[in-house]
Amino acid sequence: MSSGQPVRRPSMAALRGNRLHSLSANRSFDGSEPTAAVLIGIKGKVYDVTPRADLYGVGGPYGYMTGKDASRLLAKMAKKTDDDGRTDLGDLTEKELKTLNEWEAMFAKKYQCIGNLTKSATPDVW
Repeated sequence: MSSGQPVRRPSMAALRGNRLHSLSANRSFDGSEPTAAVLIGIKGKVYDVTPRADLYGVGGPYGYMTGKDASRLLAKMAKKTDDDGRTDLGDLTEKELKTLNEWEAMFAKKYQCIGNLTKSATPDVW
């Protein structure tokens, strides 16, 4: 914020539930803020991976996936793709879609889904 005021982070209670999380708002939950949640988007769903910040936080082996929709990264089993940031999945191969579905099932089993990801540029109101 240009006013010098600290960015107000939502509480974990406010994040939970069937909420819509905008792509822009989700970026601030990449593990760089020690007191904020660590979130990852997969196929339109947002998962709270904070319990494994050692893996998904800054410096963790999967930290590059947090704070964004990681669907294409997971589908392509890549740390970075030329189309990083794209959320469409229409051009993925059958093998990539199968891989993505397997990752989605793993996240759904291990982590709490706290809402859905929307492409809206308007950040959530906390």
